[in-house]
Amino acid sequence: MIFELVCLPEKFDSVNIKDLIILNWDDCLIQEQWFLKEEPFIEKLIYRVDASFKQLLERKEDSDTFCQTFQSYIGRLLNLLIKYLPFKDEVINSVDFLELKDPFNILEQKIYKFNEIFMVVTDDEIRLTTLPEVLRLKTKGGLESFQYRSGDKLVDIWERIRISDQYPSLSKFAKPAQILPVSSFCVEQAFSIIKLFRTDQRNRLSENSLEGLILMHQEYHDKSEITISDEMVLLCKEIKENLNNRKSDKKRTSDQISSVIDTQSMDEILNSQEGSQRIEGIEGVAKGQNNSNPQTSIFILRTLKIKYCLISVNPKMMKLHSQFWKKKFT
Repeated sequence: MIFELVCLPEKFDSVNIKDLIILNWDDCLIQEQWFLKEEPFIEKLIYRVDASFKQLLERKEDSDTFCQTFQSYIGRLLNLLIKYLPFKDEVINSVDFLELKDPFNILEQKIYKFNEIFMVVTDDEIRLTTLPEVLRLKTKGGLESFQYRSGDKLVDIWERIRISDQYPSLSKFAKPAQILPVSSFCVEQAFSIIKLFRTDQRNRLSENSLEGLILMHQEYHDKSEITISDEMVLLCKEIKENLNNRKSDKKRTSDQISSVIDTQSMDEILNSQEGSQRIEGIEGVAKGQNNSNPQTSIFILRTLKIKYCLISVNPKMMKLHSQFWKKKFT
């Protein structure tokens, strides 16, 4: 698209993409040889981008400045695209052998290169088994012989080839080649999906719950029906029951703490013998009675913190509360 927009048609149509990526597009001489002149460039912008660029044709000085600036920017952009896009990546350039569109000699080179990197099979197996299977599959109609519908995905077609057991050696290359990410769009898409699940209203979703939702989305997002098995129903009931039990444990623990702490002031709790015993009783609830359940102990300590913070709102009690907290809960 960018090449078509800025380059001379006769230049762009007569070369291969491999010849274009070796040029330094930031060079003024390259731009002069390849890029359109001011008037044809603006006319193409009017036709391909926006009709409002027509105003530049009426102002010669502005159009010259615009074209020089814009084409200089396009030159730097092309160099960055060539640098960061995987035009020269050997792995990505060899993966497309799965489509079986290239001539046999090119497919042979790509399969050997792919196997050199990932060591799928031995070189002898490629020579004696894999390449003859490639030739046989191409002569029998290629991938179209296993394509049942026009919208079939490449992964589904290769899965049928594997199940048919007619090309066992060639099928070994399909799986490692298909799992290779050719860009970061999968990761970016996953983060976009997370935003749909973890909204402001659901910002307390745990990592396990969020992971489960994402896995369910990946499995069922393109399916019209979701089959819920008996095992899934039983697992859901078990999880719900465990969750209710944990809530009951927390409520029971909170009631125990409330029975230990009454409306006495902080002075009485700190200075009286009975108050010291109550503090020890609170610690016993938090540490002694719940050693078997760390989550419950954490909940108790949080509850204690809240209750004593409420007491500390009184300015006269602030200093005593600070000493108490430092002594008992650090």
